[in-house]
Amino acid sequence: EYIDVSNDISDLATRRFANQVSSIQVFRGKAPNMQNTGNAVTLYIGSNYKWRNQSLGEGNYTSKDFGLAYDLTSLRVSQGFYVRLFDNDNFQGRSVD
Repeated sequence: EYIDVSNDISDLATRRFANQVSSIQVFRGKAPNMQNTGNAVTLYIGSNYKWRNQSLGEGNYTSKDFGLAYDLTSLRVSQGFYVRLFDNDNFQGRSVD
């Protein structure tokens, strides 16, 4: 199970996913092609896009790859990209996209 996100989410608590994300897949369109395209998604530790943030390009990220693991609360998704969020590392467990 997973959730694909194609729009901004101001508070992941509305999806019951705040402070639980430990791995992320970022891709353009509906199928990943794994080309780094710059800032496809920006992650925030505060709801409503506040506080510390980190931007990721297209790719697969485990908790060791992004500094906001387990603290992610909101995110902005660039047009044409999708983000799949998982609550366990290595793209396992419950997920949101």
